[in-house]
Amino acid sequence: MSQAWFYKWRDGDVLLRRARRRALAAQVALVFTRHRRRYGSPRITAELRELGWRVSKNTVAELMREQHLVARRRRRRSLTKRDKNARKAPDLLGRERTSHHE
Repeated sequence: MSQAWFYKWRDGDVLLRRARRRALAAQVALVFTRHRRRYGSPRITAELRELGWRVSKNTVAELMREQHLVARRRRRRSLTKRDKNARKAPDLLGRERTSHHE
């Protein structure tokens, strides 16, 4: 660590940093719930940047982890269903139809 960074860290206003982090954590939680708990850190980071925050994806991920915010995956359902009455395709390879689960 350079000397300049040490003094910047030492003399920096810790209270301001903590207040900003608390405000950022609250904003992360707000964006997360606004999008029905589906957004992960990359999308939340993009939205926060649009709102004027200077923040990294890793910081957002860390704040989400601290608050136990985990994005839910979107369930994808198949729109097609197999027709049970449809004609079966002919077995051109002549395979045996025995069950191997016995």
